[in-house]
Amino acid sequence: MIRTGDLSQKPPFFLRGASTTALVALCVFANTTAFFRQAAPIQTPLASILTGIFFVFFGASVGVYAGSYLLKKSKYLSIGIPILISICITVLMYIGEAIMMLRNLYRFGIGWFFGELPGIVLAPVDILIILLSGATTWLILNIVRKCESWPGKRIIIAVFVLCLLIVAAGPIFAMTTPKSMDDDILGCYR
Repeated sequence: MIRTGDLSQKPPFFLRGASTTALVALCVFANTTAFFRQAAPIQTPLASILTGIFFVFFGASVGVYAGSYLLKKSKYLSIGIPILISICITVLMYIGEAIMMLRNLYRFGIGWFFGELPGIVLAPVDILIILLSGATTWLILNIVRKCESWPGKRIIIAVFVLCLLIVAAGPIFAMTTPKSMDDDILGCYR
């Protein structure tokens, strides 16, 4: 693209770079915050929020990456397939967790919204997270398809600065959050 000066590949190239960078930033954030803490069947509210955000944006990152290859196709193809990919990837993460935990999942809380549905391992909150990953993919790809001059320099800089802030926030958050905060919250569930 730089050699030829053909900027027609700028949006797909940016989407691939942004989704990859966002995924790496979220992995760093997740691994320095909620995932290193003591595992329990019911996660603390803090770990639940961070895990939910990670699951949504992991699915959306994969969906947007896939969607970057389909931008010039019809609307149903260029948005529908990435949404399905996003949802499938999020479901696969849940399947992997269920296999790893012998047909159980970490729970985000107590109550009907967080409890396992009859016949499946997922809870209503898990289904919401799966749908949110597809909705986030739809939102991003819909915006990209509507904006002809997208992305501008400001958007590119803003996305990469946001990713850097997410990367930096993980270790800072982990170092400044007292370990007893999770222990105190977890004690409420025992």
